[in-house]
Amino acid sequence: MKAFKTAITITTATTLLLISTNPLYADLNIPAKGPISFELYDIDRDGSISKDEFDQIRAKRLAQKSAQGRGRDPGTKNRMLEFKEFDIDKNGSLSRTELESGRQKMRDSNSNQRKKNSGKGQGNLSNRPSFKDFDINGNGNIDEVEFNKAHALRMSERAKQNYRMKNAGKMASFKDIDSDNDGLITPEEFSKHQTTKSKSIKNN
Repeated sequence: MKAFKTAITITTATTLLLISTNPLYADLNIPAKGPISFELYDIDRDGSISKDEFDQIRAKRLAQKSAQGRGRDPGTKNRMLEFKEFDIDKNGSLSRTELESGRQKMRDSNSNQRKKNSGKGQGNLSNRPSFKDFDINGNGNIDEVEFNKAHALRMSERAKQNYRMKNAGKMASFKDIDSDNDGLITPEEFSKHQTTKSKSIKNN
């Protein structure tokens, strides 16, 4: 254990040194919590995120947390995706959509893990659908046909499981979630809707 802590300390110090000597990353203010914005990752402002930018920004946040005694627990069940898992088109850089899609994938994965750990009985929050439940063709967006098909399938499955559906008529429509009215629901729009819905449930 002592050797492990020493290795972590050396790694953290090395990471901080590499970042502090790189003028592109030295003055960046990485938020302690919450998602890191696309703009913060995109250091050179070329409209995409390179692997180097992605790795350096993530390393700086981890190093900051470690220096503050808030390092990531090695035993945590929440897995951080690697760059290649965000890079859907495998072109070596991330678009804004790929970044948000990857984040949604992490949220879905972590949510599913929490459900497995906590079991049943968590009410509405544990029964929320994920983005991939609606993104039937897996292209990173949800059109209205996919939305309606997935919604109908979800209602059918819940009926078979004898779920009470007294609020079925209050469920959001495609237009409610498609905030920019472009005919597609992005991972960001879906996530925003889920967050708003969660806050509403907690307040009621």
